[in-house]
Amino acid sequence: MNKKVRNTLFCFISLIQISIIYAISILSKLSRKRAGINHHLSYNRTKYNSHIFTDNNVLIMKILVFLLAIIFIVLLLKTLRDRSNNKSLYLKIIMIIAIICFGVLLWELSSSTFKSVIYYPYAVFATVLIISLQMLQLFIYKIIKIT
Repeated sequence: MNKKVRNTLFCFISLIQISIIYAISILSKLSRKRAGINHHLSYNRTKYNSHIFTDNNVLIMKILVFLLAIIFIVLLLKTLRDRSNNKSLYLKIIMIIAIICFGVLLWELSSSTFKSVIYYPYAVFATVLIISLQMLQLFIYKIIKIT
C-alpha cells in the first residue's frame, strides 16, 4: 500500500474518533438544554439499562475490557523493549491511546456517578467505537508493515 494512502487512512480514522468525542460532548450539552432530547435520552437510557447494561452484562464487559487492556499493556511493553525497530513510534502511540480508552471505558462501566448521567449508554457506545477504530488502526499497521 502506498505511504500516502496509508497516512490518509490513518488521518481519516483519527478524524472519525475526534468527531465521535465531539458528538458526545454536544450530546451532553444538549441533554441539559433541550427537553425533547432530554426525554429521548432518558427513555433510551432506561431501555438500554434494562436490556444491555444489566449488572451481569456490565460485569462481563468489565472483565473483557480488563483482559484486553492487559493484552495491550503486554504488547506495549514488548514494543518498548524492541530497540531494533525505531520506526514503531506510531505503533506505540496507537497502543497508548487504546490503553487510555480502555481505562476510560472501565471508569465509565464502574463509576456510579457516571451511570447516573443521562447520556451514559451513548458515551459507553462511543468509547467502544473509538476502541474498535483504534484496533482497526493497529490491525492496518500490523498488516501493512509500515516502513
